[in-house]
Amino acid sequence: MLMFIGFQMILIYEKYTHQTYDEFVIFNTSKNSVLGSKRGLSFTINYASDSINLQNKNFIKTYLTNTKSIYKTSQKNNHNIYYFNDKNLLIVDSLGVYQLKDFKPTYVLLTNSPTINLERLINTLHPELIIADASNYKSYVRLWQKTCKNHNIKFHYTVTNGAFVERFYK
Repeated sequence: MLMFIGFQMILIYEKYTHQTYDEFVIFNTSKNSVLGSKRGLSFTINYASDSINLQNKNFIKTYLTNTKSIYKTSQKNNHNIYYFNDKNLLIVDSLGVYQLKDFKPTYVLLTNSPTINLERLINTLHPELIIADASNYKSYVRLWQKTCKNHNIKFHYTVTNGAFVERFYK
C-alpha cells in the first residue's frame, strides 16, 4: 500500500513540475526547421519550413512523452521573427534577409544554408546566441563556429549539441 501511495505521489510531483515551466524548442531535424513551444502542458508547433505532418513524427512524439505535454496545434508561421516570453528569435533562411531597422534579436537561427557575412550580421544585430540547425551545409557551419568564437558569441549546432531548448520558469 505504501509503494502504491509513493508511486502516486511521484506521478503527481512529475506532473506538477512539468506545469511550472514553459519551453521554446528548436528541434534537430534534417532538411527542415521545426520550432515549438510548450506552455503549461500544451505544445504548439510554431514554425516548420516544410508542410509535413509533424504530429506523427517520432521526435515530436518523444518530446511530448518526455514533457508529458499534449499536442495542441500547428501554426505555419511565414514570418522570420518569433517571440517567446521576453526573448526573440530571427530566422535567417536561404534568402539571407536580416536587415531589420531597430530590431535586436536575442537569438539568430541560421537555416537552409544562407549565404551571409556572419561578421556583418553579428556587428549589426549583436545577438546573444547563433543557432544553426541540421538543414545547413557542414562547411558553412564550421565557418560560422569560427566566426562566433572570434566574436565571443555563443554558438549552438543542433547536429552536435542536440535540440536547442530554452526553459522559462513561472
